[in-house]
Amino acid sequence: METVLNNNLEIFKYLTENEIKSLAGVFKLRTYQSGEIVFREGDAGESLFIVLNGKIKILGQKELYNDEEAKNESQEILLNEILKGRTFGEMALLDKKPRCASAIAAVTSEVLELTRADFINLSDSNPVISNKIYRALGELLSLKARKITEAFKSDLTKYLKEFLLWI
Repeated sequence: METVLNNNLEIFKYLTENEIKSLAGVFKLRTYQSGEIVFREGDAGESLFIVLNGKIKILGQKELYNDEEAKNESQEILLNEILKGRTFGEMALLDKKPRCASAIAAVTSEVLELTRADFINLSDSNPVISNKIYRALGELLSLKARKITEAFKSDLTKYLKEFLLWI
């Protein structure tokens, strides 16, 4: 497995070759067939995944309302497609919150899985490596947050109104 772990993968960009080699036993290789569910929206966030081959669709539920503004039904929408070398489910390493979207294999896909428990053990046994991974995760999540903001800028007023009503 260590041949697929390299610093071209976004969460390993600060790791040395020897540090990456030491991670080989921490990750689990998983294969998902086309249409197979990796996790569902609402599931407990337990793992981060890295796509080795294939494509994973990230899907969310959009609530639809009738004329009286009462929730009528929901519609599944494509939020993202994760390709080779990219990660998904990163927040699971940081918190124990439920998944905010579903992940489904679009085609037969191989992914590496890092569980929260294994990452905590890694943090305890090798804080230098885990700190480098945290740094890369922070940058990655910041970039994703910025992209989400850009995607919704045209409709930002609506989201701000909803947010202000919520607080």
